[in-house]
Amino acid sequence: MLKWFHFFTLLIFCIVAIGNPQGQSSGSPTKDGRIRAEVQFSTTAKESKVGKLIYGVFQIKNIGEQPFYIPQTISDLSYEGGFDTTVTGPTGARMVFRGSGWPSSVPGYKRDLLEDTKRWIILFPGDFYGGTRALKTTPMFPGTYKIVAKREPPRLTEDAKEKFRKSLEYPVLLDTVESRPAYIRVVR
Repeated sequence: MLKWFHFFTLLIFCIVAIGNPQGQSSGSPTKDGRIRAEVQFSTTAKESKVGKLIYGVFQIKNIGEQPFYIPQTISDLSYEGGFDTTVTGPTGARMVFRGSGWPSSVPGYKRDLLEDTKRWIILFPGDFYGGTRALKTTPMFPGTYKIVAKREPPRLTEDAKEKFRKSLEYPVLLDTVESRPAYIRVVR
């Protein structure tokens, strides 16, 4: 009887440990291991008013042993990716999205992707990068809102990804990494 108790206790412990990682990790395999990144997000205030901008603090951290490149962007407005959020409100809540979309490129312009990476940063194990900015979604109804931040990867073709694999010293983070939910209360 005692053996079964220990077996089930160990089994439950393993399930909890596997199902509750410390951070969200990406799935980009590398020759030296895996890229492991964690996104952390918090609002600058615990409460906001209806119709007011909500500001958030976005951060991505290398929680693995493999260094990796990321574009030095905060807002997700271009092919380089960046931080974005998903805001979920109470049932029936209205929200206003204020986004300008992606900028257009100049006709005939062809960018040099390897030249672009000179402006990118390398996150070594334990390093982090981030910033504070307004969210694109403004709540127009009182209640509690859930916010999940995501670090979106650069939007690259398969040819560009292969070029990076051959040319760069470290891999590029090519997966979307999500934060744990943050909550803010919106009042009138």
